[in-house]
Amino acid sequence: MKGRQAKNRTKESGKPREGQTEIVNIRIPKDLILELDFLVERRVFNSRSEAIREFAREYVQSQMHEKDAKSSEQGRKTKW
Repeated sequence: MKGRQAKNRTKESGKPREGQTEIVNIRIPKDLILELDFLVERRVFNSRSEAIREFAREYVQSQMHEKDAKSSEQGRKTKW
């Protein structure tokens, strides 16, 4: 990758701690990649993969919570 120096990180650093995972290929705008890299360089996350997993997990949980709240308002509970 241009403009970014390779860091000596083990492959294990980006793997999740529990459960099975699948590899998913996605396209992300370059400016967002630069922001992800900034977070990794600041050690907020160990890797891009870890950051994306965390963001996806938080988004899915918030959507599930929002859907449950709407269903509760209508008197029925959503089953996931």
